[in-house]
Amino acid sequence: MPKKQGVMILLAGFFMLLWVVSAGTVWAQEAKEVAELIAITGQAEVKTANASYRPAQVRDKLRVGDTVRTLEKSRAKLLFQDESVTVLGEKTTLEISQFLFNSRTQERTGVLKTIEGKIRFIVQRISGAPQPAMTIESEVLSVGVRGTDGILETGSQHKVYLLESENPLSVKNKFTGQTMDLPPMQFIIADKKKPFQINPITPELLDSLLQQFRLTYDFTPKNLLSPGAPPETATMTGPGQGEGVTLPPVTQPPLPTLHFGGQGGKSGPPQPPGPSPQPTPGPE
Repeated sequence: MPKKQGVMILLAGFFMLLWVVSAGTVWAQEAKEVAELIAITGQAEVKTANASYRPAQVRDKLRVGDTVRTLEKSRAKLLFQDESVTVLGEKTTLEISQFLFNSRTQERTGVLKTIEGKIRFIVQRISGAPQPAMTIESEVLSVGVRGTDGILETGSQHKVYLLESENPLSVKNKFTGQTMDLPPMQFIIADKKKPFQINPITPELLDSLLQQFRLTYDFTPKNLLSPGAPPETATMTGPGQGEGVTLPPVTQPPLPTLHFGGQGGKSGPPQPPGPSPQPTPGPE
């Protein structure tokens, strides 16, 4: 066999091996269970990449490529491998586009796409991660998160509310290219062709937002109990209609200990069900 032909055969074999390994990695990622549906109120549905929607049930395991959606007057809660939590509001569709978590090395990368509706994301901080390792997306926005409690809302305008985070939230408008770091207790209004609008989160707006995502356990960020009074001239935009609607009872098995730890370690148990503490306005 000529030497050149032998080298070509070896190279072809090498690239074939790389393709097999790469394909195997992608398959393994898609086949692995990355989240669990831990609570439902009303009706929710789930589908795999190439299938139709089916009724969702508590304890359903979700993989990369799966999509979850809630129907009218319904909510659902997902618990991910890294103990991050995502709550879907009513009429919301969420796709798990990517998720990898190594518990031994504490490495994580993930992409969650909100196709419609609104979600609350409570993402655990991975100790030592220098950059956001989780991205929450909508049609307009890309939000880099870590150690973050926030809300993403889609619609005629797209909004991001930052309730709690050790660091500002990295927000990008995918149409205009505008980027900014959003501080806690602020929210952004985004449009495909307009600059960001920034507004403070008032105690009244905060309580309304928390009510929309209340599902058995309350995740009330610790640093929001006594926010300062907002400027009187601030322009407020409400979260939408539907507050006060009676929802069906929650379907849920006994839950593992959930927490929102600032350093990624174990912290105390979640608060029991019940009304959220009322924020105390600052001095007038």
